[in-house]
Amino acid sequence: MRTAPTESASAQGSLLSRVQRLPLWLTMPAIAVLYVAAAKLGLSMAFVAEQVTVVWPPVGIALAALLLLGARMAPAIFVGALVANALTSAPLAVAVGIATGNTLEALGAFWILRRGGVDSGLTRLRDVLLLITGAALASTTVSATIGVTSLCLGGVQPWTAFGRLWWVWWLGDSVGDLVVAPLLLAWLAAPPPRWQRERAIEAAGLLTAIVAVTITVFVGPLGFWREGYPLHYVTFPFVIAAALRFGQRGASATTLTVSSLAIWSTVNGFGPFAAGSVAERLVMVQLYMAVVAVTALLLAAAISERNTEARGRAADYARLATSEHRLRLALEAARHSRRSCIQTIAPRFSSRSHAPSSSAPATTSSFGCCSPAARRAGCRARGRCLRMHAGVRSACSASGWTSASASASRTSCAGARTSSPTPIVARTSSWRCWRTSCATRSRR
Repeated sequence: MRTAPTESASAQGSLLSRVQRLPLWLTMPAIAVLYVAAAKLGLSMAFVAEQVTVVWPPVGIALAALLLLGARMAPAIFVGALVANALTSAPLAVAVGIATGNTLEALGAFWILRRGGVDSGLTRLRDVLLLITGAALASTTVSATIGVTSLCLGGVQPWTAFGRLWWVWWLGDSVGDLVVAPLLLAWLAAPPPRWQRERAIEAAGLLTAIVAVTITVFVGPLGFWREGYPLHYVTFPFVIAAALRFGQRGASATTLTVSSLAIWSTVNGFGPFAAGSVAERLVMVQLYMAVVAVTALLLAAAISERNTEARGRAADYARLATSEHRLRLALEAARHSRRSCIQTIAPRFSSRSHAPSSSAPATTSSFGCCSPAARRAGCRARGRCLRMHAGVRSACSASGWTSASASASRTSCAGARTSSPTPIVARTSSWRCWRTSCATRSRR
């Protein structure tokens, strides 16, 4: 039994398509192990309580796993959360409660995003807005509420600390949804980029610059951060440049890079957020990273949406140009066919118009365009001419108009035929004269 692809249309040729072809007995344990490893990393910075940390990357892994591989990954998330919390000093019942809250949080975010029709690549503004509101703001309240309640009910933490623990828990989960989940979605949901050499050099140069600037600002070998200057805003131009040039992949990668260096430097007492206790510093740096992540994600989505609309307009213009070219070819073919028809029929009418009209029998062959030779020519005008003459003969037969009367009418119209500038006009004048005489006879 294999995992069902959820984004098969957009994941062709991507790493995700390979993961989706793996069997469940291999995919689910891998997700659980990855969750436990990320949880151990987050719990190593749990300075408020042993089970509560403001840095919680597993929430982003869980959300990305559900969006990319489907809701069947929920058991793997529950097992990973249970193992990660059981490795702490919390009782098993408390660990089960926390794992339940983490799983329900991921499922709630998955349901909201799927109901909203979110594209896994986060290529539209509405996708990013739903990620921010539905996942980072709304679903994280479920895990924070259930988790802190389990700690207080189990006697691990006092009820007086409920508000403070809930705030730290919620903030850590929210930032995890904004920093980790977009990185996995952007890099796994779409085919790998095929950059030219210049593009790869630009990406490497931008990454080097963002690392150098972040280390300078947050670690501060020059000690500028000790003077109280707000140098952490220096990273914004580089994050914006990554979003403009490389979309969600560049935005999410630079955001994670800045976040990792900022958290490491803050925990070790460096950077502009080094004042206060470690827990207070981490709260401040996580709020800063939330602003950076939201800015980068929204800007990258706006650029991607604009590029998609531009490509759509270019495709529409190309289709319009193709249609116009085909129409021109059709008109040229019609003109050529009409010219060939006139060249085929005109000589026959020219010879007919100079012949005595009274000697012509009142049959279909008396009209040059309906002669056997013209019918063999295959001209489209032949059919119209034949239908017109047949209609006139039927009307005259119904009104008692004889062939002799028709001959007399044609004789009276000989002047109109011979005075017409072209045989085609003479033919039209003859039809009109015959039809007028027939109508006059019918009224009588």
